[in-house]
Amino acid sequence: MSISVPAHILREALNQAGDILAQNTLTGGINRLIVISDGIVQDIDATMASVAGVQDRGFSITTIGLGLDFDEEFLIRVADNSRGEYHHAPEVARNC
Repeated sequence: MSISVPAHILREALNQAGDILAQNTLTGGINRLIVISDGIVQDIDATMASVAGVQDRGFSITTIGLGLDFDEEFLIRVADNSRGEYHHAPEVARNC
């Protein structure tokens, strides 16, 4: 399932995804959000509050930074703060 919000509003996507995951939690399973983003956000503090909200629900967030122009430090911070993992995808296949 994917969430579609304007590209620069990661906090809203995290809130929506957290709500959806909460409705579909697997008891004893791995409950993880995967965020594919450039990591460029308007309000870091508000976005990190959303990360904390997702983490408080018991979910981890794995982040994948796309391309070469992205905020790697922020995406690593999101993953680290939510017990997730960070990855980098330097190239995006256009003909999948």
